[in-house]
Amino acid sequence: MVKVINCRTTMNKDKTKNAVAVFNKRANEYQDKFMDTQLYHESFDLFCEHITKENADILELACGPGNIIKYLLKKRPDFNILGIDLSLNMIDLAKANNPTATFELMDCRNVYSFSSGRLPCRRA
Repeated sequence: MVKVINCRTTMNKDKTKNAVAVFNKRANEYQDKFMDTQLYHESFDLFCEHITKENADILELACGPGNIIKYLLKKRPDFNILGIDLSLNMIDLAKANNPTATFELMDCRNVYSFSSGRLPCRRA
């Protein structure tokens, strides 16, 4: 039984490495194809309207090139947004697209590391 679990763990790590490699390689293509979020504006507007707290902390998992964050900050520049992604190239694009947001290279499966309830996305 332990060997199967270890095998699955290794297999999952390999799949994760492969996914990261693909997103790193294709980051610019992904950005070109998905940066326009117009199809989802109505949903994003609704999200913004329902967050009534000023300077609310927002976490986006698997943020990619920051396309959603860009729209949210256009509507609500007061948001303190932390975007996380596994791909360093996606994080670099997200930072370039959203200089006022915070980004970290992180696996969203490890989001429990924010157990304090506070996100490290406060602007100085």
